[in-house]
Amino acid sequence: MTAESFWHQLNPFFKVKQNRLELRLLSVEKMRHKILQEQARADRNGHAFSLVAFAGADLSHDVQYLEQLTQALVRRKRLTDEVGWLRNGQIVILLPDTPAEGARKVVEYVNKTWDKRYSEPEWTVYVYPLQKNEHDDRKVKKLNGTVFNNAGGGGPSKNSTRVSKAKTEARTRQSTYAFRNSQNNVKSVDALVARQMPFWKRSMDVIGALLCLFVLSPIVLVIGMVIKMVSNGPVFFKQDRVGYMGRHFKFWKFRTMNSGANDIIHSEYLQKLIESDRPMVKLDTHADPRVYPFGQVLRQTYLDELPQLFNVLRGDMSLVGPRPCLPYEAEKYRQWQNRRFAAVPGLTGLWQVSGKNNTTFKEMIRLDIRYERKCSFWFDLKIMLKTIPFMFEQVKGTLMNVSTKGGKD
Repeated sequence: MTAESFWHQLNPFFKVKQNRLELRLLSVEKMRHKILQEQARADRNGHAFSLVAFAGADLSHDVQYLEQLTQALVRRKRLTDEVGWLRNGQIVILLPDTPAEGARKVVEYVNKTWDKRYSEPEWTVYVYPLQKNEHDDRKVKKLNGTVFNNAGGGGPSKNSTRVSKAKTEARTRQSTYAFRNSQNNVKSVDALVARQMPFWKRSMDVIGALLCLFVLSPIVLVIGMVIKMVSNGPVFFKQDRVGYMGRHFKFWKFRTMNSGANDIIHSEYLQKLIESDRPMVKLDTHADPRVYPFGQVLRQTYLDELPQLFNVLRGDMSLVGPRPCLPYEAEKYRQWQNRRFAAVPGLTGLWQVSGKNNTTFKEMIRLDIRYERKCSFWFDLKIMLKTIPFMFEQVKGTLMNVSTKGGKD
């Protein structure tokens, strides 16, 4: 702590002034709620909005910085704009119905009125949403916002050096604005409002996954041996899936299909489900020719999903959360449907215990978004307890259907 900071701590007038300034800013939670509201409006009405996030000083001690920035933003903001805190200590201004060019003008105004005795603040401009027709790169297309920043007016940050060539080119094609000292970087606006996984949830995942693997390890070994005996090919099936904040990861299952099976049948079937309002009946209930007999048993009893416990241990998944979707599924999502990526995907979830195959695709997405907003220890526990009888009911129903068909034959 510097001598100036120490004096500020002892000076009651400093604290009064700081508190007065902070009262003009929305709290972290209120600001997050405002951003979520604007995001929902943008998804419904099809308009764009921008945010400018400022940082650069120790806001708890540098009252001059806080005073300058707060006064500049409050003077500049319109009646519909909001100014508040982000959880990382940044101050953000929310600009409804404002494209990137409007956000740039806010940055220029702050820099123009800034006391030159102090270094200009770092800033980041977020634009929501991306215009899909302005992108060719699939991985960029699914993201929810573009970001430009001055990174303290200096050279490239660690994040910018990792940006792939494809993302850089797509970002360049999308942007028609040249932000001063901007860097080639693309991020999701959801990163500003998405909650990090709580400690209790991660602890529950690790303990629960280890306990399940210990208890079920004999079953896992038996299933692996049977698969090797009845079907040619590997025991496990690994597939690219889309998880938290749109990140891709390798998804593990017991292999239930014949080796060399392609995704064309599933892709076409899934596209019909997304575009229609019919229930999401599983494809394999219609005698999917790609599934071998023992694989059908594994699917009907959900035992094919046991290897996903390793995904839980790795942190790619949670015990409770939305089902991780396929990349070609994510490409078909509408803008509002991307909000399901704000939660870590799970083995079971609200959709699974709320009718599952009797719900439509849109209803599933809404349940996933509802789970992310209501996520808590007791809510997770409630879903896990509901999952057990639900699984037995599903297996019972499947066996009854099989016996009915056998009787007719």
